[in-house]
Amino acid sequence: MKEFKTKHKNLNNRSNSVLGYMPQIIPTSNYKDIETEQEAINQLQIQAKTIILQFQKNRNDISCYLKTITSCKIIIFVLLISFPITVIYPLHFMPLPVSKPPVLSFSFDVIISNIFSFKGILLILFFAAIESIIGYFLIMSNDAKKKVNNALQQYIDFNYSDIKNYSSYLG
Repeated sequence: MKEFKTKHKNLNNRSNSVLGYMPQIIPTSNYKDIETEQEAINQLQIQAKTIILQFQKNRNDISCYLKTITSCKIIIFVLLISFPITVIYPLHFMPLPVSKPPVLSFSFDVIISNIFSFKGILLILFFAAIESIIGYFLIMSNDAKKKVNNALQQYIDFNYSDIKNYSSYLG
């Protein structure tokens, strides 16, 4: 009779299914280990999703930065063209007497004499210095654009937004 009660008690402790009483597949001693592992996987999933959101934000920021670089390049080209016209050309008239208007002449002799004068050489040096600084900014913006494009390409190649790339448990 004692054997019958223990067997009956064991049957009542088993899980219920459509087929009737089925034996427990997972021993109860392993439930804590499974729960611990499941919690670790859940934490990994949360961390991976956080990292994915950060990568998406960075990708959007980089895309905006690429648009900013393009705007800066346009401004640099405008400065390269407008500086000689708006600064250097008016400076070659100076110094002028107060009551005398500037005289415009387009003869080859006057242009050559103005270029090879002391004032002309100083203006050429000033022009070269400023244009080289602006050109350096143009080179830097081209390098920045290449780096940004490379970063975006790396993002596309690895696909950071796919959670399967972070762990085989998360796919």
